Amino acid sequence: MGVTRAPVVASGAAPACTARVSKPAKVGRSSDGSVAAASGTPIGRRREEMTLESKPCCPSSRYNREYSIFGQRSMTTFSPAASARYAGAVADEFAAKGSNMMLGPDVEVSRNQRAGRGFETLSGEDPFLGSQLVGPFVRELVKRGIIATVKHWLDNNEEDYRMTMSVEVSERAQHEIYMPMFKAAIEAGAGAVMCSYQKVSGTHACENSHLLKKLLREDLGFKGIVVSDWDATHDGTRSANGGLDMEMPGGPNSHFAKLPALVKEGKVDEAVIDEMATHVLSAMYAIGHFDGQFKWSGGEAPLNSDVTSAAHSKVARE
Repeated sequence: MGVTRAPVVASGAAPACTARVSKPAKVGRSSDGSVAAASGTPIGRRREEMTLESKPCCPSSRYNREYSIFGQRSMTTFSPAASARYAGAVADEFAAKGSNMMLGPDVEVSRNQRAGRGFETLSGEDPFLGSQLVGPFVRELVKRGIIATVKHWLDNNEEDYRMTMSVEVSERAQHEIYMPMFKAAIEAGAGAVMCSYQKVSGTHACENSHLLKKLLREDLGFKGIVVSDWDATHDGTRSANGGLDMEMPGGPNSHFAKLPALVKEGKVDEAVIDEMATHVLSAMYAIGHFDGQFKWSGGEAPLNSDVTSAAHSKVARE
């Protein structure tokens, strides 16, 4: 299945997905409620037809290939209604598989055309656009009892050296450019936020108390789960004390597997563990996970099941 040609605001991660952008689009709300570019403002050059197979993304499933370019598709519609339709289709498939937490949507503002996650973001280069599209998306997940994990918090705009680089951003820029989409997602009911790989002001995002406690919880009022990106946790003590609730992918050799020992050693207070557990359970209770909506006899949910439909594929092509 190819991707319908459309004007783009930001490009993807590899040559098959890149597009040259003229100058940023000015957007506003049109009479029908959609987010539209201002008349006469160039949004970007059109890209050639692209097949899903040429798109670099998570392997192994049709869902992953299709969802990976959702952000770019939805972004180029400038339509909250289209964002809701697509999210509804994806959420239906999640629910059918028994999956009750989505690692998305991605809302970060693109500052580098070749950044690795640029193809996934709803925002493109514009925080207003992302703020308008993410709310409808999250609400469709909430309707189906799926926890939305909005990502990546915060200032994740570069792929090269993403594990080691440090980003310096003023407080005003954080609130005006990089945080509005997360605020909109939280207000729509997002139950989780995923912290990013890079450092901000010299401290890794997943152990950065200013990002996770001050900006996220105090300024935005977030009550849910803070989950790490895969292998974005570097120290169990610093991450637990800094505001991280859940390390991914976890396992016996993970940093958080050492939390019982860290508590005994006095490096992490037991009250911190209680708070972490409270955040996780609160998000699950709020979305209805203890009400019996997701039922399976035991073990893992059937995540490899093919539950797509012609109707969902039609939505994906819009």
